[in-house]
Amino acid sequence: MLLADTPLLKVVGSYTTGREAIQGIADVCPDVALIALGLPDMSGVEVIQHVTAQSSPTECVVLTVYDDNAHPFPALRAVEAAAVFRGARKR
Repeated sequence: MLLADTPLLKVVGSYTTGREAIQGIADVCPDVALIALGLPDMSGVEVIQHVTAQSSPTECVVLTVYDDNAHPFPALRAVEAAAVFRGARKR
């Protein structure tokens, strides 16, 4: 995993479904959670809504494979999350 190789970050969990992510975030309470919009059992937006409803201090960042603004931004506005787009480059 690319993030695991970054010395300033510590990966404390990795989940494949929204339900797993919700439970894992509640159990581990990380500073930041990277959430995909497209999960097999629910949307990433639903995961973020669950996390914020639990008054979790975890900040959520959305990862998306979309390279346009039309798909993720309406969902992101609903949950006030940050996003990292495919092909994003360091400035």
